[in-house]
Amino acid sequence: TWERIGQVLSSKLIQDSCYQFSIFLAQSPVYRSGMNNRDHFPQLSKMSEEFNFTIPIILRVWALDSKRNKNQLIGESPKIDHEHWKKYTFRFTSEDFFNAILLEAYYADEIIVNGNILIDEASDIIPIPCSYDK
Repeated sequence: TWERIGQVLSSKLIQDSCYQFSIFLAQSPVYRSGMNNRDHFPQLSKMSEEFNFTIPIILRVWALDSKRNKNQLIGESPKIDHEHWKKYTFRFTSEDFFNAILLEAYYADEIIVNGNILIDEASDIIPIPCSYDK
């Protein structure tokens, strides 16, 4: 599984307009959680085992339409493998009129992993000139 959280925007993103926002990301060195692993690891003796979720993962940011469909990937971080807070800035051109965003903690390598990501201080999404470096 992976986790995600959404936010309705105070105003719509305008089609063919350019935007920027930033967010601080880090990874916790300790993030222990139990999980039922018999389905994935039949050799385990216990139905539930505790693991440290420390594999680096990424943050994906989606623009959503009025039906909350993931329509446009507007940002993707590199693997977050550091404990210190680091600011990441995303610039994008809106392909449609969107009214919400989705922040998604996701696998870095498209394989099932036990990872974690911390997020903080997400900025406003601000319009910028479309001459930004893509």
